[in-house]
Amino acid sequence: MREFARIGTFFRDEVGETLFAELVRLVPEGQCGSIGHAFRVRISSEDERGQEVLRRLHDAGWKPLIETWRPRAKGKEYRFELEREYEPSDWESCEYLELSLPQEAYNTKAIHRNIDGEILVFELSQATEFDFFGGLSQWRFVSAHAKEVLELGGLNHVLFRPTVFVPRVTEFDSTLDMELDHVVIPDLSRSRDRDVLVAYWEIDSDFILPPLSPSVSLTDSAGRSIRGGDFDAGVHRREGSYMHPELHYRASDLAGLGPFDLARAFEPFGNHRTYSSLNCPLIASRKFYEWCVSNGLRAGWVPVRIDPD
Repeated sequence: MREFARIGTFFRDEVGETLFAELVRLVPEGQCGSIGHAFRVRISSEDERGQEVLRRLHDAGWKPLIETWRPRAKGKEYRFELEREYEPSDWESCEYLELSLPQEAYNTKAIHRNIDGEILVFELSQATEFDFFGGLSQWRFVSAHAKEVLELGGLNHVLFRPTVFVPRVTEFDSTLDMELDHVVIPDLSRSRDRDVLVAYWEIDSDFILPPLSPSVSLTDSAGRSIRGGDFDAGVHRREGSYMHPELHYRASDLAGLGPFDLARAFEPFGNHRTYSSLNCPLIASRKFYEWCVSNGLRAGWVPVRIDPD
């Protein structure tokens, strides 16, 4: 596993010309923006230049923004996050893994369901270089090919539901003299046309895991600590400055569970006011992960840690 620090974005007029020039000299690749007026960098935690950037910001009176749930105080704070970059050896040593997808695998328009609860998958925003995809919150869906492969794996507690594929709509704009794509939301009160081939399938599980280990810090949307299933004000996981905190379970809580290859976590992460298991992360067994890898299914994974009692 490698670790990276993400620093920024902040702007030249916030930090002043002198400090901005110093930071750019230290890390030239950090200069960004249409006219080079901003600074943002992703740099290895082992790179001493990153530490020097942090030191100079500190000496100038700037502080890192750790509380990701609130906006940055411009001219005083900079965003700082740590990112883990995993390798296959990190995943192969885990009993369980969170199905966590790269940003490129998300369909930003997959935020609607029809009257039957089926996700609308818009072609306009759909990636093709993955087999697992993400929509709103923890909604996950797979290609028809991935569904066929997974059904051959003898995996338990894996459920599939059809989605509604919405083709792109292209219209000619006479003002711009060019073709433009449009998002047209179908009537959500209508059921899917059963004569149309299902291109993508929602993947889910009917197995719910116990609450996370007490070692996992949970807060509501305002950053207040929570525990015990009180999710009315939202629930978020925290692990210092890490962008994606790892999930932990106590060994004793998992010991009495029956076998499962896919499950939903108990916690519905996000700012949801009502509980739905569809807002809970999907947790896969090592068997599920290995079946995906051996069959070339493209997804994203984060290790799940088991805490000894």
